[in-house]
Amino acid sequence: MVQVVVPGVLPSDSLQPESLHGVRAAEALSSRLLLTQLATRALEDWCCARGLGSGRITVRRHDQPAPAVLDPDSRAALGGDARGTTLRRVDIRLGGIVLVDAVNWYFADRLTAAMRERLCGDTPFGEAISDLKPRRRTFHVSVAPPDVVEAAT
Repeated sequence: MVQVVVPGVLPSDSLQPESLHGVRAAEALSSRLLLTQLATRALEDWCCARGLGSGRITVRRHDQPAPAVLDPDSRAALGGDARGTTLRRVDIRLGGIVLVDAVNWYFADRLTAAMRERLCGDTPFGEAISDLKPRRRTFHVSVAPPDVVEAAT
């Protein structure tokens, strides 16, 4: 048995969404996302449990993603070389609610032609590459200040 310990992650028994509000809910959702392989499914389950939106997660791909650079930690995780990476930016939605503005960096040349084609559309990233049985590795997490989270709720 392998136990995964992620600093700052709440224990799984404290992640019951119906009992959480504000900053605590945001922390619990962040923890859940860090512990799952398919972020879109975790978001879908979370929203369903809270009565937010309905249906399946969809994405809307930004045709012209904003230019961005990898943060130093992510670049270091790639061995210091980000050449060959592709940027994909999408809004992750449930019903009419935009849940996440997501930025995915990936190596397009490591994917099949069919996967690259799906990523040119509105398919969630994890779903598009699911045949590879990927393992997600989080390099960087930004946390909004508590006052911003409280204002959003």
